[in-house]
Amino acid sequence: LSGQSLEEAANLNLKSISPIDLKVSYADWQEIGTQEKDGKLELLAAFADGAAIDDYQQCLKSAGFAAVAVEFPALAISRAIQALAAGIDAEKPKVVLNVASDGINFIVIRRGNLYFHYFNPWKLVPADGEISLEIPFSEFKETVIREIKKVGTFYGSHWEGRLDRLVLITQACNAEIAGFIKENFQFEVTDLKLEGLPDLEAGWFGAVGSALRGRIPRSED
Repeated sequence: LSGQSLEEAANLNLKSISPIDLKVSYADWQEIGTQEKDGKLELLAAFADGAAIDDYQQCLKSAGFAAVAVEFPALAISRAIQALAAGIDAEKPKVVLNVASDGINFIVIRRGNLYFHYFNPWKLVPADGEISLEIPFSEFKETVIREIKKVGTFYGSHWEGRLDRLVLITQACNAEIAGFIKENFQFEVTDLKLEGLPDLEAGWFGAVGSALRGRIPRSED
């Protein structure tokens, strides 16, 4: 498939797999590779609730900006890793563990492209009538180990090769997290550092990835 035929086939696939109603949402796709086994074309699809995107668009418009693209953090972080990651082989498959304030992002990158994204939100437990924002480290450890196993199983069922590299993005407890991952998995664990931005806080990595996209001519994006 190519040209208009590819566009029609991709849009048909979006309709068949969309987790939300496409009539009230936004969706798009991009080509990321070809399967080794059967030569099938691989596409990355993204879906977003229309009302949420429209709210952001309205805020930007009110501030004098025009939005040319909307993307989720995993895609932006993958781009930053591909372009600027220090000491990381961009072509080898890897899982990225991004510990954020709202939960844990698991990102699988193959051939320099984002292939899979899985988000596990924090489960905030009520304590004394209020929501507790503190998570015991033992519970956090169990969650990370359990979810990495899920991601590893998913990878093994979809692609060939071994997933043995993990890129860690966290603003605290780097050594502790890397330590228990190495104890439970045969992963080569690397903290993400961006070339030219050695002191940048982890929370800004997604912004860097989107900034890199902003430098791409719109006709080539």
